[in-house]
Amino acid sequence: MTTQHVLDPADLRRYRELAAMQETITAEMDAIKAKWRQLPPGNHDGVIVAIPQRFSAELAHQWITAHQPDLLPAVQETVISQARCKQILPPIVYQQCTTAGQPTVKVK
Repeated sequence: MTTQHVLDPADLRRYRELAAMQETITAEMDAIKAKWRQLPPGNHDGVIVAIPQRFSAELAHQWITAHQPDLLPAVQETVISQARCKQILPPIVYQQCTTAGQPTVKVK
C-alpha cells in the first residue's frame, strides 16, 4: 500500500492568505514593540522592558590580559571549526559529521 503525497491547491491558497495576514500583524506588533523599547527598564503593566547583557569574549580577553594574564590559559579553549572542516575534509567525511534537522518548508 502506498501513500500519495499531493499538494492541495486550497491549502496553498489559504497558506498564502495567512502569510499575508501574518506579515501585516508582525509589522504592527514590531511597531508597537519599537515604542515600548523607549520605556525605561522594568515591568510596565505586564510589558517587561529589559536591556540584555551579552558576554563579550573580546572584552574579557582585554581585561584578563591587562589585569590577570595568568588566568588566560584557564579561560581559553580550542574548538573544532565547522568552516575549516568543510574546507579540509572530503565531502563524504564532512557529511558524516553532520546531523539532520527538522524538514523545512518554504512557500513562494
